[in-house]
Amino acid sequence: MLGLALGCAAEAPGIDVSDENAAAAGAGVAAGSTSAPRAAPHTSEGLTPLFGVEGALPEKEPDEPQRCRKVDFLYVVDNSASMVDEQENLARSFVGFSHVLTQTLGDIDRQIMVVDTDDTNFTDIGSETGNLCDGRLGAGTRTSWQGQSCGIPGVQRFMQSDQTDLEDTFSCLAKVGTLGNVDERPIEALLRATGAAPGDLDEECNAGFSRDDAILVVTIITDEEDERSDGDPESWKRALLATKRGNERAVVVLGLLGDAEVPGGLPGGPCDPLYATDSPRLRHFVEGFELGSLGSVCADDYSEFFAQAVSTIDTACAEFEPMLH
Repeated sequence: MLGLALGCAAEAPGIDVSDENAAAAGAGVAAGSTSAPRAAPHTSEGLTPLFGVEGALPEKEPDEPQRCRKVDFLYVVDNSASMVDEQENLARSFVGFSHVLTQTLGDIDRQIMVVDTDDTNFTDIGSETGNLCDGRLGAGTRTSWQGQSCGIPGVQRFMQSDQTDLEDTFSCLAKVGTLGNVDERPIEALLRATGAAPGDLDEECNAGFSRDDAILVVTIITDEEDERSDGDPESWKRALLATKRGNERAVVVLGLLGDAEVPGGLPGGPCDPLYATDSPRLRHFVEGFELGSLGSVCADDYSEFFAQAVSTIDTACAEFEPMLH
């Protein structure tokens, strides 16, 4: 982990997404290591206006064909000690992203969930609520990292289109904190959150989030490689696609990742290797999807990355055919 990670690393079952069974339970979690915290590579000051004044994409005509009316958005956000600027950047970008989505796709039925990348840590213990879902890897967050409610109604662990103060609520959730333990597993968090890995999160903690008749849009934001989730990029992809019965056009995967060893860097990069590790496994995972897009986690502004992502989501929507039961 880049930066000093405070907290206690809770042992948790891993996942096995091998060829024989992409969703069978496995065990064993590699122990992590800590290093000194990094200085911030950039600040949030001076960010360019989100998507420009008028928005990045033209408004969709009312009579244009569109099969997709539902989109499930999952954000997998690294909560290690080096992620302060990146979480702020993500929260800032959401306002413009949400605006251009509405402008382009119209009044779609959105669900939005945020998960962090570790199991129970110091923050979770300090804000214990008695809810068995709190702190579980892959369970949607409902509170700020300080333990204060972000305003999601009821007991669900995701926002919906009619969420009051949608942008403020997302900002509260996206700042997952920097006290994550050393056991970071972004891919395992992703697969658990969507029901692609064995367990009961999709039926209990995240019940109602992953819908058969919705496109899934995943955003992974981390400044580290995933070296602890079981399996490899190919098996991760198979497991995720299984939730959509293999329909690759129903899944959009976005990655804001470390790119220190990518010649020229990813869009918005490259990262200084002192601030973000290279992430070849995660890049391979994102690139493996037909509708996968990559950007540098070290970009000063994520606006352009998400503006281009809207076009990719629009393409998926235009081609989407809901699964029939």
